[in-house]
Amino acid sequence: EEGPAAAHATVMLRRQQYKASVRGKQDWRHLSKDARAAWEIGVQHLYLFPRLERAGRDDRAASLLRKWGGSGMRAGPFLADLQERTPPELLSASERGTSLPLVWSFQPQLNQTTLQKAVFSHPDSASRFPALSAVLRLHQRMASLRFLPQVTTWANLVASRFSRRMTLEQARSSTVRSVVAGLPDTEAPKWQAAFSGFCAAWNCSRQWITHFECQQIPKEYTEKTMSDEVPISFAAHTEKDEGIIAFALQMWLVETHNAVVEMTCADSSQIPRLSSRLAQLSDVCTFGKGQSAIEELIMFANDRCVGDTGVDLLRLERHVRASIGGKPIIALEVPQFIFVGDEQAGDLGVLNTKVAQRQLPPSVAKRLRADLASKSSADSCRRTCQVVLSFLASTGGLGSLGDEVATMSLSRYCETVLLLSEELPSTTAATEVLLCHLEAFLALLDSLTADDPFASVSSKYREDISPDLEQELLSAAPNFDLQLLLPALRSLASSLVEEHLAASEPLRDVLSYVGSDQGDIGAQPWFDTIPFGLELRHARAVHSALAASYHV
Repeated sequence: EEGPAAAHATVMLRRQQYKASVRGKQDWRHLSKDARAAWEIGVQHLYLFPRLERAGRDDRAASLLRKWGGSGMRAGPFLADLQERTPPELLSASERGTSLPLVWSFQPQLNQTTLQKAVFSHPDSASRFPALSAVLRLHQRMASLRFLPQVTTWANLVASRFSRRMTLEQARSSTVRSVVAGLPDTEAPKWQAAFSGFCAAWNCSRQWITHFECQQIPKEYTEKTMSDEVPISFAAHTEKDEGIIAFALQMWLVETHNAVVEMTCADSSQIPRLSSRLAQLSDVCTFGKGQSAIEELIMFANDRCVGDTGVDLLRLERHVRASIGGKPIIALEVPQFIFVGDEQAGDLGVLNTKVAQRQLPPSVAKRLRADLASKSSADSCRRTCQVVLSFLASTGGLGSLGDEVATMSLSRYCETVLLLSEELPSTTAATEVLLCHLEAFLALLDSLTADDPFASVSSKYREDISPDLEQELLSAAPNFDLQLLLPALRSLASSLVEEHLAASEPLRDVLSYVGSDQGDIGAQPWFDTIPFGLELRHARAVHSALAASYHV
């Protein structure tokens, strides 16, 4: 009919189309142009005409169909296109009765290109649709973020079991499969699950991982496909050699997550922080279940956000924000893998840039020696300190971690940050050793656990020194760089097993030719402050006195 009844015909017929398509299990909104035409004919003959025929209004229905359905053709393609894009609901009843909008108007479908155009053509897209903009810009990189917890678990598993227990040569000759096969049956599934996530993350992200900090990763590393047939050296987090790809992967995942978080929050100071060791899947910016982020986004937009008036971008923004909003900034904390034979000097050097180190007070050092007189206790404490050193060296980039961290007690860091359940085997260590004492404490523990480097030295080089000469040595000790001098004395010990040198040889003369990573010891500016009265016969005594002074 004409008038109000005809005015609502478009809406009623569209509803009927939808019901018919659901009953036929084929969505009329997702058809090509040709398939849409065939579908419309089928809907007319199967659903619409029979209903009108039963109502006894065949002639009237045919008249209305010719009037509404043919108007677009008579108007020409340009006006027909405008009518396709004009939502009939916006017109008044009288206008709809005279302008005759097309009953069978085609509902356009969004794709990636049209959705990006709709969002980024908006002048304030970054501020008005921040979450939606972030997903559209970074959706390809976000695909691997769901594997971040597994990558973290893998790093912890490998470091806790094999760090400082495996040489680089062993790692290069052992595949991941062979290593996991050698684990107890109760542990193997956890390792396999973590490594599968590590592989998936690397294989879908490696095209973007080209640098580790300022170092370019060799092409032969970035082109490697990760599987359990690769040597485990490629999956152990190190700062050099092939292990840098594992370290770089975790850094890249954390940086990508943080980039998404910062794009979705106007005030970054309000974003909570979380250690990567504690990050669960619910903390990570993931979008899309079982499909890519862009596929899920387009499907939701077409189902819920596309109407006659266009795309409801605000609703789409709310949907995306519900998935990725409120996530924390993740701070990268990963244990660096250390191969047997590697010196811990590298970690100690990094430690000094992050946590300013101080010597232990003499009274504390004395009580520590008493508490840790048992070698097993000292060994246990040393392993804990090495874990702490590794985490501190790999935490928070290259800048200082601040006074709050430096003055934190060792036991509190182990308990609240590393979540270690094992207590330190020394009350003094638990209550009085701070993170700013870590280097000195490790040196003390090294002296308590290491074998005497002068044990095999000839007795002619192991004589005691007089109290006066010892006092002169200790008075000059603050001028020495003991990180160079003590290793030089230990290196000298290997040359004193046999009696080739005279015991009366001045110790300064012999030491002057011993090398270090900063050149010969004799070329150091402090070398001339070594007392002249020291002879080669005093080598062991000098080492013992300086090692004890270094710990205090």
